[in-house]
Amino acid sequence: AVYLDNVTADQACMLAASLGTAFRNHVYSMSGERVIVTASFGLCCDQPSLPLRTIIRQADMCLYEAKRAGRDRFVINPADPTQQSSQAS
Repeated sequence: AVYLDNVTADQACMLAASLGTAFRNHVYSMSGERVIVTASFGLCCDQPSLPLRTIIRQADMCLYEAKRAGRDRFVINPADPTQQSSQAS
């Protein structure tokens, strides 16, 4: 888990997309074979009215939603309707 302070939903989405690209484009090898690694992310914007535990739970639920949607994706909490989900391309 990564907690990002003072970032907008758009900035968090750009970071998730950038991290996804970095994982996908990095050359990993195991026993001499190339391995492609992807990552999915669950994002939740800070909501001052909610306890941190609730925000983390929301981000976790978004992560599982991203995984259900396929590989290499991110989902942001529905509290921010402008950015709900995307493939981390």
